[in-house]
Amino acid sequence: MAPSTELPLVTLLPRAWIGFGKAPWRCVGLASALLLSAIGPALLGEDLRQLGFGWLGDLMVAASLVLPLLPLLALLCLADQLLPAESTSKPPLRWGWMLRQATGLVLLELLLLLGGLALIKTLSWAAGRMSTTLAGLVVVSGGLLMLAWLFSQVLALPLLVHHRHRALQAMDHSRQLVRPKA
Repeated sequence: MAPSTELPLVTLLPRAWIGFGKAPWRCVGLASALLLSAIGPALLGEDLRQLGFGWLGDLMVAASLVLPLLPLLALLCLADQLLPAESTSKPPLRWGWMLRQATGLVLLELLLLLGGLALIKTLSWAAGRMSTTLAGLVVVSGGLLMLAWLFSQVLALPLLVHHRHRALQAMDHSRQLVRPKA
């Protein structure tokens, strides 16, 4: 991998501390908004369900899955602005483009996750007709493969913001960064 595509992961924590030191209250405020946008609608949705407004409660729970994307992107953009500048220049940040790419990334990740789980379920069902031990092996090995894949995608959203990648490019770059060097 070319040095220009690598993130300085060794210096990530000191650089993050430098960035946090420049605007701590903005970082804390955005982190609080992130947590509130995830927890608040879900709690409200559960209360609405108990009051008999099931469809509205379900809508609020769904909103709690989507709403945190906005403060998360804002926090990543703030961190990107506060970190010490690199020698390479990046194109200006366009919120509409970034929101579309982040939504596409989340939908792709979710689709791949659900597809993987459906494949594990189908294979374990087919293997279970022959042997329950084989079905258990399919579930365990498939679960481990899904966890490894999810771990390889942990940097996709930050790369989308930091390098202005598109969704698929961010997924590929994240996989390359997390993969052990040969």
